Amino acid sequence: ESGELYFLDGSSAGNITVTLPAAKAGAYLTFVLVAASNAATEILITAPSGQIRGTVEHQAAGVTGAQERTKQAIAASSVGFADASILGSRLELVCDGTNWLILRGEGSAAWVTAFS
Repeated sequence: ESGELYFLDGSSAGNITVTLPAAKAGAYLTFVLVAASNAATEILITAPSGQIRGTVEHQAAGVTGAQERTKQAIAASSVGFADASILGSRLELVCDGTNWLILRGEGSAAWVTAFS
């Protein structure tokens, strides 16, 4: 599973949970939205043990200037794409053997750590 690229489609209503494999040092996974997510859909990536840690960014539609990008620290068992996230939003993770570390997290809405 390491090095895999997963295409996620949340265009239909209803929350989706993706469970990461067991922690293994060096494991690397990428998740990309291949369709804009439905206004009633969140996609949650969940670690079976340990935490997902790091920083993600989001950029609200139509926002420019100093407030263009917002960074958000994550230290939780889950992280996910909020409802109405745009096509191309992505999350890249690498495992240190215990936790999953965020290498890159880019989206169009604030990230979630649980279903709302």
